[in-house]
Amino acid sequence: MGNFIIIRMDDQQESSKALLREYLAELPSKCNFKLTPDVSKQILDTVNTFMLLTDDDLDPQDNNHYHVGRPCVRKFLKGETCYRCLTCGYDETCALCSYCFQPERHIGHQVHKSIIQRDNAGCCDCGDPEAYENPRCDYYNGVGLSKDSHEFQIPSSEYVANFNDMLSILLDYVIDVLSQAISCLVPPSTVEEVTTLSDASSLDPSIYGTDDPNSDQYALVVYNDLMHQYRDAVQRVRFASGKATEFAQMVVERCQTHGRAIVIISDHISLLLKRQKILTTTGLTACIRSTRDIFREAMCDVIIHWLLKLSESTIIKRSTELRNCFSRVFMRPHHDGCANQPLPVYKNGVLLSPAQLKYVPFQNEYMPPELVWSIPDDIKKECRYEDLAFVLPREKDGSYTFPASRFQFILFYDLRLCRLSRLRLHDMLVLMLVNNLRYKMLTTAQFLDIYDDLLTLFLSFDREPECSIMPTLTTQLFTCPSSCTAILRHGDVYKMIRSVDNYLRFGATSTSVRSPFSLNKDGLLVSSLRNRKWGHMFMDLNYIITRNPDLLCIVYFLQCFPKIVHMFSLLQSRPMLKREAAKHVEYEFTDYGIFFNAASVVAHFGESIGKVFNRLDEAHLQLRNGGFISDMLYVPLIKKMVEISFLPHQNFFTSNTKTLGMVIEEREAPVKFITDVSDDGVSHRYVDFDVLSGKVSFIHPLHSTLAWIMETDRSLNSPMMMKRVMQLINDITFKQVPSAKIGDGVKGLFDISLRTLVWMSQIKVGLWVRNGLSVRTQMNIYKYSGIRECGFMKDLFLTQVLCSYLSPEEGMSTLLRRWGLLEWSEMHYGQCEYGSQHTIEMVEEFLLFMINLLTEDFHLQKNPAVETLDMVIARELIHTLCFKPLNYSQLISLIPEHICAEKRFFIIFEKFTEEVPHKNPSSAQIQELKTYKLKDEYFSLVDPFYIYYSANRREDCIRILKERIRKNIFREKKEKVSLSEIALPPKHVDWSASPYSDLPKIACSKSFLRFLRNGLQYCTTSHESDNNDSSLSGKETVFSLILHLLHIAVDQQKLTHFGSEYLYHTDIPHTLYVLLLDSRYCFFTPKIRAILQLFCHECGLTGEQVRHAIPEYTKNLVIPQSRDYAQEAKKRKKLFAKKKRDRILAKIKHQQKLFEEKHSDEMANENGPESKRGSNVDVDMNTEDENTEGEAKNFWKFPEERCILCQMPPESSDEPFGVFSYVSLGNEFRQVPYSDDDGYWFYKAFSDSPNLDQKSGYINSEVQSISTKSQLQTYLKNIELKSVIGPGFPNTNSCWNENYPIITSCCHGMHFSCYLNYIKSIKSKQISQITRTIPEDLQKHEFLCPLCKAVNNIFVPVFYSNSGESFTQSFGTPISISNLNALEELSFDSQMQMFIERSDECASTIKNELVNSVKEKVKPGHWFIDGNNTILDTKSKAFLAMEQAIATMSTLSLPFDGISSAISSTIESVEISLRGVGYTELSNSDAAHGPKILSFQLSNQIITTLRVWCQFRDLVRCTETVASTSRTSSSHLIESDEKRFLGYPYRLLGLLSNIFHDNDLLYDGEDYFKLLVGAEPLKSLGLSFQMLVAICYKRHVIQCLLKIFTTLQHDGKSLDGDLLSCIGDITLSDPAKEVLRDTMMVYLGTTGLTLSLDISNVIYGMLVRLVTPFLRRTLIYSFIQFANISDEELSTSLQNNPSGLECDRICKVLGIPSVEEVILSLRPVEFDNVSPENKMRLYNSRIYYPGRIRLINLPVRLNDFFTKICGKLSSGEQPSDPAVCLYCGEVLDMQKTEYGDEYGPCHTHVLWDCINSNGLGMFFVPRNNCVLLLSQKKGIFIEGPYVDIHGECDMDSKKGHDLHLCERKFDELSRIIWLEHNIQNHISRQMECQVDIGGWQTL
Repeated sequence: MGNFIIIRMDDQQESSKALLREYLAELPSKCNFKLTPDVSKQILDTVNTFMLLTDDDLDPQDNNHYHVGRPCVRKFLKGETCYRCLTCGYDETCALCSYCFQPERHIGHQVHKSIIQRDNAGCCDCGDPEAYENPRCDYYNGVGLSKDSHEFQIPSSEYVANFNDMLSILLDYVIDVLSQAISCLVPPSTVEEVTTLSDASSLDPSIYGTDDPNSDQYALVVYNDLMHQYRDAVQRVRFASGKATEFAQMVVERCQTHGRAIVIISDHISLLLKRQKILTTTGLTACIRSTRDIFREAMCDVIIHWLLKLSESTIIKRSTELRNCFSRVFMRPHHDGCANQPLPVYKNGVLLSPAQLKYVPFQNEYMPPELVWSIPDDIKKECRYEDLAFVLPREKDGSYTFPASRFQFILFYDLRLCRLSRLRLHDMLVLMLVNNLRYKMLTTAQFLDIYDDLLTLFLSFDREPECSIMPTLTTQLFTCPSSCTAILRHGDVYKMIRSVDNYLRFGATSTSVRSPFSLNKDGLLVSSLRNRKWGHMFMDLNYIITRNPDLLCIVYFLQCFPKIVHMFSLLQSRPMLKREAAKHVEYEFTDYGIFFNAASVVAHFGESIGKVFNRLDEAHLQLRNGGFISDMLYVPLIKKMVEISFLPHQNFFTSNTKTLGMVIEEREAPVKFITDVSDDGVSHRYVDFDVLSGKVSFIHPLHSTLAWIMETDRSLNSPMMMKRVMQLINDITFKQVPSAKIGDGVKGLFDISLRTLVWMSQIKVGLWVRNGLSVRTQMNIYKYSGIRECGFMKDLFLTQVLCSYLSPEEGMSTLLRRWGLLEWSEMHYGQCEYGSQHTIEMVEEFLLFMINLLTEDFHLQKNPAVETLDMVIARELIHTLCFKPLNYSQLISLIPEHICAEKRFFIIFEKFTEEVPHKNPSSAQIQELKTYKLKDEYFSLVDPFYIYYSANRREDCIRILKERIRKNIFREKKEKVSLSEIALPPKHVDWSASPYSDLPKIACSKSFLRFLRNGLQYCTTSHESDNNDSSLSGKETVFSLILHLLHIAVDQQKLTHFGSEYLYHTDIPHTLYVLLLDSRYCFFTPKIRAILQLFCHECGLTGEQVRHAIPEYTKNLVIPQSRDYAQEAKKRKKLFAKKKRDRILAKIKHQQKLFEEKHSDEMANENGPESKRGSNVDVDMNTEDENTEGEAKNFWKFPEERCILCQMPPESSDEPFGVFSYVSLGNEFRQVPYSDDDGYWFYKAFSDSPNLDQKSGYINSEVQSISTKSQLQTYLKNIELKSVIGPGFPNTNSCWNENYPIITSCCHGMHFSCYLNYIKSIKSKQISQITRTIPEDLQKHEFLCPLCKAVNNIFVPVFYSNSGESFTQSFGTPISISNLNALEELSFDSQMQMFIERSDECASTIKNELVNSVKEKVKPGHWFIDGNNTILDTKSKAFLAMEQAIATMSTLSLPFDGISSAISSTIESVEISLRGVGYTELSNSDAAHGPKILSFQLSNQIITTLRVWCQFRDLVRCTETVASTSRTSSSHLIESDEKRFLGYPYRLLGLLSNIFHDNDLLYDGEDYFKLLVGAEPLKSLGLSFQMLVAICYKRHVIQCLLKIFTTLQHDGKSLDGDLLSCIGDITLSDPAKEVLRDTMMVYLGTTGLTLSLDISNVIYGMLVRLVTPFLRRTLIYSFIQFANISDEELSTSLQNNPSGLECDRICKVLGIPSVEEVILSLRPVEFDNVSPENKMRLYNSRIYYPGRIRLINLPVRLNDFFTKICGKLSSGEQPSDPAVCLYCGEVLDMQKTEYGDEYGPCHTHVLWDCINSNGLGMFFVPRNNCVLLLSQKKGIFIEGPYVDIHGECDMDSKKGHDLHLCERKFDELSRIIWLEHNIQNHISRQMECQVDIGGWQTL
């Protein structure tokens, strides 16, 4: 029975397998070869059914970050923060994600934080025991994980078997389809090829159980690549398809995102071939496929997407067995299901469609220590893996085929997939195979078995290399220490090296490929060199050799070194240049970049070899036979170097015309020698070479590698061992070159480096200028770029080695000969080959070279290789920060980029630098930018002759060090010393432990001493070539360098005995002593004295020997005994300077005397009277200032008439002067949303402090306990954290914001006539610049201020000269609450009735009052109302200017919005922008006088703007008053039935009446502040401005109470009582509470309802917050109207204010009752009987937002955006360039446009989707840390609000630092740019100062 059940189950399983195969084969024909979204969903459902999976099983659970017992492998996203703990991790490649990095586990560790710069940048290594063994994060350990969520039912064996079988079928199907998809690599070009390839791709019916019919429809498919532009692709698709541009854009967009797209479908293949030719004209890749094949490939895309979802699913994460099963399916051999073998298709000699994969053995060239992979046998058996190294070759080319696994076929067919599927496939492989620790080694083995084929495809055929599987797998596999050890033992490193060597020589990785360059042995193939992708292989090799922990494997690797040397030799001395001496080169060499790139890659690999070699200890370095392991490196390297340098070479391809220029075979000429006899009769051999005439090159990777090996060789630890290596070179040279003599090998090989250094100096001084600028660029790359440590420094090191090996005389002679200064050193100055122009410059370069030769010991000391990088970084930091403190950006701009990019840079940075404290501690909180300085203890390491210093930097460094010495002397001895008296000591080098300790002895040679002596003589004597009488003129630098070089040589006395045995026997000491007495050399006296002091007193010479060398020697002259001599020396120096100055002054005086004698008459006529006039004017001006000073004290002056255009006074007294303004619609006016789901915005509106003039929270005695306050704050904070960004302000159909006209101004002005002329010039300018993006729009009256480039659109004339109305007089008498109630009860009906009855008299009175109040303020020449205030002078310039402004204003503002409305909304906007801004200017003295008030926060620009517009409004009202009452009586207007224009006095009276008694205004939500601005006081009616303010204030309080009652009644059920109670945080007296409670009960109208007094606190808290903005605006308007106000008056009025509320303080200043007093005066009965209609009107009128208004909330850390928003999206849904709307919080894809849209997503969002912003938009771009500002379809990018740990804004994340939100920058973004309406100004200023020819998008 049991057997029967098993048989039935097996039959059922086989049936399921057959059904799935049949379904996959039949689906294309059943769906008519059209894959729709419904078909894709059907495929997924069917697969899940066969796999026995549910939707819950495939749930990825994005919020679940637990990875208990397994690696995390969370993929890093571009822009996300990556953490690397250099203390815990194996190396710097081990990374942690933001979830797995837990700071408490890394306290005190070296943690490097960086921003991921690209996609596909690896994954988290937490849980990988070879990356982070300990500690592991809480997610790995399951801390906090519930037992239920941790437990998972283990799948049954039947389930696992079904899982295995179905997954195998799916993978086999994908491989079967891809195996025939060769057309995308080699498109068929004929009808027969198309049909043949399509018919051959049928599936085998015996395998799939059904026929596979083909389609008669074919499609033209275009593929994505990285070489063509988007516009070019659109054009080609449009031409090929013959359809509209929108269709072409849709096709290209899909091709760009998906990887391929169908252009057209037809059954006429010939037609498709013609269209294919059109499409591929510019190089696009396109092919013709049958619709069946396209359908099946689309099915493969769906299956791969499903595989990725499966790998990320919950069921896979929880089940180890299923994860292992998933990996086994991939690792096992593939079962072929195709009906036919793939047709053989070749391209460039490579077979791209093999039936089976091949393995090319290498064991015949290199026998590795192990032929078997170190993989457990059970894993090999279950995956059916065979070690290929044991299989004998079966093919002619030495290769053999093998049954490849599914994983290997998937890798081979990877580039046949579309882009999106490739990325998904790679993610899946990394998740399931690479990071499955059980199968990781097998994955490595199978990958390396086909490495050659994959590398060939990657290098030659991959259109999208950034999507290749190679970088993804190698980064994951080759950074694993165990894998690296296994690879080295298995010998695959040799295969990798051989592949690249083959590729660089003949363009293919295998010798089996048919190539025309297969005979090339030593030439470099140019086409291969241009393909920089081959450098990726060296990254793989670097990973393998540096991550390997086994020292024995290093020895195994060194056996491959001969192959590496041959590969390096391909770049040796290539390219070469020869100096153009006669004429300028016609065509400059421009391909040097590819050579330097190759040299950089190769040289850094050589560096890695040296560092790995340095890890070998003594036990591994010396062999048992007495030899050294280092010879494994030296011997092959030296052999190849000798072969290239000494032996002639034959050019095979260069002589062939077919291959001319394709292969570089040319090298430097073989080394030749000459023999010369020195003065002592000794014969020496020197290399015969002239840099000026020979061919030279900067690139010598073999020499660089030799230098690295010698530097890192631990066995080379003494001069004897150094000479052993030199002898090895000579021996090998002697064997290979029979004509060589003793020492020729070392001289010949090392001369290559020496001539390169000489060549660099020749380029620097301009000797190679005829070769073009490219030569100097190469020199800069060689010395200053990332290859400098492998190029320039290694050449200097080898030159030092050469000089330490040769005898001092031979070494110095070699240097002088190579530098071409041998004749100059022998005083034959005119015979130097450089000529008089460049000789002195070359001498200077040689002296610098000698100084570096003797002091640059960085590579001469035997430092551990692991410390070398830290020392390089430290040297750069020391020699950069020694000048002055710098911020981080300034610092890294001065340090080479490759050094700043090192992971250990931040560690050394923190060690050597310290932050400079802020001088003002209070400003430290505002200014986040940090400045760093070098720690004092490291200044002793500063070398002014640092090898990378320029001349200017060297001089600055010397000055800085001298200043430090001077400060130290003053601090220690209290003596003041001038800089000219200080001599810097030379850098002291300790040669005791260096194997090159003989190097300083070169200074003991006769040639060296002769060079110094003759150099001193050259500098101190005149020559025929000198153009100046002074012997030292133009030679100061050479003289200074000679002295410093001599100082260095004398300082090495203990090692070389230079002073006592060599310098003593020359006349140099006596020469220096003579110069010491010469005043012409006083500047060099300290240096000369320091040298003589060393020579005379520290070289062991006796007194008699000193006097023999210097007969006139006086000790006091060399070593001053007291300050007296120093003073004498200073006096002598001053005397010399005085004499020189007197001579110059005497000469000038003589010339002046001659000029006076010649022009004496003219000067006499001009000087006399004019001087008198000038003095009179000065007196008059002073007198005028004194007279007007007292008058101006109590007046505020309007802008003076300073025209920024003509800079001239007005031509006439009536010429109007005005300022510019910009009128636009603002979008900051918000209302409290009632309908948001969580009530966030309702609570947020009332959660801010009731005092809007405080920056911090409101904390004083009146605030209740923080516990109640924190409950609301906690609720809001949780919502903000949950949403990450925002929440955005509601953007629904019920719009909660409004737009009102806003006035801004730069306050610059000009004459009215100048303004008209300026507008005309702008029009003509725009006509001539039709292609330029113009910031301003003339159709909207826009123009730019000529001075500040701000956008303006109206010219406002200034008619007033000053404003002096007293604020104190207007508000000095307080209005009590009783007086206010009495005033409110007065009726205007009697006044109106009297006005009707006595219309003429009253109209005249009001008119005269209004007109006269304006007339007394207007400047005399600008008054245009004549007569008895009845006639307008319409021809007056002032009237014309006003008329022009009114006409412009009518087109800019909304209908029915006048000037008063614009002023009121502007004041409201100003008040909103000042919410939450504290008093930063408070000082102790100010605080003693009481608190500040809002008016002190107003800027002068705002005050000026508002007062100018108020005076403009006054004059417009005055004009309207005169015009409307001049010819018609008022009674007639009132009584007439005709609809006539109602005059301003009548409208004013009507407005005042409505303010007092019209309750409809209350219910309609009318803004009483706008009514206040629209009205004005009338003295004739006894109505003052203070009364008007008091009435509007009380009406506003009542209106707010009604709105609060209505809102609580309508929405109270949806509000949380506990949260509401947090709003009632202000203390209120019990009587006032009772009034509020009773009033609300009456208003609700429910009998018997009892309310708690707590509701009164809530109402009062809301009321205060609603009234405070009104009072703030009222205060601003009052301050604008009454300019005469002082600090003392305000402080006096606020001294007795017991309340800390801002509203009470403002009421005190305005002299009106407080809010509580108004509440106590209320009568509840007045709130009774409010009709339901009026309540609904109140509810619909809404509540204006009372809290602080700012942009949406952003996360504190930028990383949260990527991890919590983008990280939860699938790879296809993540925006490539996300942009966050700072108004509503919506996330857009900035570069993704919808088909047919004219504008981009951001523009479209601003115009149609976002809150009404009048075309203004602000978008935060996270990946670039910048903000996009948009205005009227124009825009710019500015810095974002995020900064790094250094306080700097890292735009584009180039520095890679973790970024956090800077509150100050974000506040400036919200307030200054948005709320102060500067978006358009920022855009205009940046666009105006930049040249763009393609629109603002190109900026």
